[in-house]
Amino acid sequence: MSDIEPRQLEISPMLTTVANLSSDPTGVSTFRRYLWQVKQAVRMWLTCLVDEGGPMCIICEHVEDILVVYPDHLRFLQLKTRDKGSWSANKICYDGNGIESLIRAYKEARKANLHEQSTFELWLEGPIAEGGPTEKFVNAPHDAPKELREKIVKLGAEPAWIDDFLSRLKIRHGQPSQAYTDAACLQEMGALWPSLSIQELRYVYKRLLDAATTAQAGEVKIESIRTNIATALPLLRQGATVSKRNGNDALRALYAQTLQRATLISLTPPVTGATSEQLMERISAGSSASALELKMLAAGASEATIRTAKELRADAEVIRQKLIASRQDPEGELEELAERVLIVGRATASKVTVSQAVNPSAAYRPAEFIAAELLSDPSKLGSIDQKKLFNGDGFAIYGYLSHLSDECRFGWRST
Repeated sequence: MSDIEPRQLEISPMLTTVANLSSDPTGVSTFRRYLWQVKQAVRMWLTCLVDEGGPMCIICEHVEDILVVYPDHLRFLQLKTRDKGSWSANKICYDGNGIESLIRAYKEARKANLHEQSTFELWLEGPIAEGGPTEKFVNAPHDAPKELREKIVKLGAEPAWIDDFLSRLKIRHGQPSQAYTDAACLQEMGALWPSLSIQELRYVYKRLLDAATTAQAGEVKIESIRTNIATALPLLRQGATVSKRNGNDALRALYAQTLQRATLISLTPPVTGATSEQLMERISAGSSASALELKMLAAGASEATIRTAKELRADAEVIRQKLIASRQDPEGELEELAERVLIVGRATASKVTVSQAVNPSAAYRPAEFIAAELLSDPSKLGSIDQKKLFNGDGFAIYGYLSHLSDECRFGWRST
């Protein structure tokens, strides 16, 4: 990625400090054994879509398996798989099962005075042992009994700060199994984008996996991802500007392992219900989708419905351009028709909203229902065109409505 000239991002002071933490490179060199971690990284990366209070970025294999960077705090995540059985408190505290790695992360954070702004989390595939000391330890590590504390000290914790470490330790058990992680990710993505088919969700998921795999490896990103980052909005709004010609070596090395919010936005559709500001952010971040596509996606339209709208818009645009070239006052006539078309479009959107009481799915996919309502009887749309500007063709009128949506005059949902 160092060969990308336009690539500039603003880095917060916290992220600059994080970049200088020493990190064991072993995870990077052996990432192919940890595909489960990559998929968990994708799950965490999706949380960057939260507008307020969400992470700024996800960093793979830097200090910990996953480092989640918020404006005011950090989460160090150590991910552990299992061969069989459940996790007991004693097993969790064995060398090699994650606690010792989190202790190293705590030490690094403590050296940089970041420990008070951090949590240290052990994510465990599968269940814990039921009842007894295991549940108590998992639910309240700070109340760990003497025998477990002694084990943790042997793993590298110092008696002087073990209480602070345990107060920041979080154990997240019950993570989806290696065989089920794909299904869990797709299920969560389906909740974010209910209008997408399973094939479409898999396509988006693959794009995210490709990016996360590259970040896990610390390698230069593939060309398509380079372009997204090169054109993305600045990720952070504070601190010094960093590019390939300035900033320190640690920051430049860190970029290859970073999954940024701007990149996520450019690789995924808008979340259903996205605001106009969010759609404009996508466009500013280099998205090639038109306003029509973004608005329909945000209102739950399927790819097939969007494709139909684009095709009919293209047909209508040919007619519109001929009108402009052949009439004395085409703009006035077209605007008069636009007002009538928008009245029908908005009334249809309101009708869909009312129908949500008996058909809840309409609430998640209003664009799909609006399109079906309008196209089910194109003759009604054609009757709007009293001056025959579009030859009374209902499909052409639908295309003209799509054109008006591209001009941000119709949002495919009730206002």
